[in-house]
Amino acid sequence: MAAVTDPDIWRSAALLIQSHRKEAPTYAAERAQGFKAEGDMAGWSIWSQISLAAAELLRSEPGPDDRVN
Repeated sequence: MAAVTDPDIWRSAALLIQSHRKEAPTYAAERAQGFKAEGDMAGWSIWSQISLAAAELLRSEPGPDDRVN
C-alpha cells in the first residue's frame, strides 16, 4: 500500500466536502469508526485525518490560538 501524504488527505477532504457539504466531517468520522470496528487501524487513521481536515476546511472563524494577518 502506498503511503498517504498530507496533500492526499486535504484533497480527499475537499472532494468529500463537494459531495457531502457540511456533513463531510461527520461522514468521514463514521467511515473511520467503521474501519476501526473491523480492526483496520490504517483505514481508521486515514479517515480520521480526512474528518479533521474537512472540519478545518469548513471552519469559518479562526480559533483562539490562530494568527490572523
